[in-house]
Amino acid sequence: MRIRHVSLLLLVGLLVACQTPTKCEDYVPGVRTKKGEVVQTLNTTVFLRTYEAEYFKTFFPEFKNIVQQIHRETDRYNDYNEMAFTYELNQNYGSENLLTINEEMFDILGTSLKMCELSEGYFNPAIGGLVDLWSPLFNQKTNIDPSSAVLTATLAQIPSYQELNENLERIVPTIHDDKPNQYGVIFGKIPGKENVLLDFGGIAKGYALEKVFEAAENEDKPFMTYAGGSSIIMKGEKPYANGNWIIEIEDPKNPNDYLAKLYLKGTHAISTSGDYQKYFFNENNTRRHHILNPLTGYPENYYRSITLYSNKRADVLDALSTALFNCPDDEELLRITAKVEEYFSMDIEIIYSKEEDGVLYLGATKKASEQMQECALEVRIIDD
Repeated sequence: MRIRHVSLLLLVGLLVACQTPTKCEDYVPGVRTKKGEVVQTLNTTVFLRTYEAEYFKTFFPEFKNIVQQIHRETDRYNDYNEMAFTYELNQNYGSENLLTINEEMFDILGTSLKMCELSEGYFNPAIGGLVDLWSPLFNQKTNIDPSSAVLTATLAQIPSYQELNENLERIVPTIHDDKPNQYGVIFGKIPGKENVLLDFGGIAKGYALEKVFEAAENEDKPFMTYAGGSSIIMKGEKPYANGNWIIEIEDPKNPNDYLAKLYLKGTHAISTSGDYQKYFFNENNTRRHHILNPLTGYPENYYRSITLYSNKRADVLDALSTALFNCPDDEELLRITAKVEEYFSMDIEIIYSKEEDGVLYLGATKKASEQMQECALEVRIIDD
């Protein structure tokens, strides 16, 4: 039997043997804002599955608290009674006020800035203004692009990595009287930019799952967790299906079906970006999706989906899959990936789907192609 979550970017295929360990699973509930409203955690479905009832009973509350905390820290639209760091940072842009943050927010800022640098701007955590420009168009299902004048003005407010790095001053704690000071940040005014908005939507889900993994890293218990299907972590060896975690790569032309199955053993992190979950077609019949290029202001149509996986760093993969969607060809995609691999000391495998004259095919690194099964499409090796 295969359990299919049809709304996910990655379909998690569970091939159940006659006798399997007890699966325990649940979803993280919403988070209450300062105004008393309940909003969806990380704006998506966040799910945990374990294979021992007692372990689930003890670990799920910790899992829920971690994910909800990352939501509060990275939600830029809502204020909370505590840890509304991104909301407060945007409210204090240009004020020179010193804001107290925690170590997690300090880490999110640092990793986001590093990914902005390594990706050469294809990923940018200060893309909030551009997101706000396009988001209503997806919700309204309009077929009209933003005007070129408005888009140009919005794009002018997005800072480069250099501008962000110089004006987003992060303060490391020091020790006084054996007591550490707290982390701090000053979001200084960038010349010529009146309204800079941080948006961590391209890294928050991966970061939340990475923190979950860190919390359980020393425990010898397998589990699987995902956030919206776009970020997934499988920890340990699956206790059935010959130890394989079986991941279905969703078909962008038919989200109820899959293009291939990926068979992985042991701990892995996976991230997928795709153009088929939130989109509209403009008056020229060009697909406009939610993955925006900070350098051009537009969604790019080089790929239909990109899936990355490695044995660590779900946060890095989350940001990188967003960045790679804006790379025009295999050479650029591999070059940016190699920079990230070198800096973070990790090996990253790639599978993408792409259309050529209306025909879908897969591009993949050699190792990824060898770990795929049940694929009826042409597979082109991109790193030979």
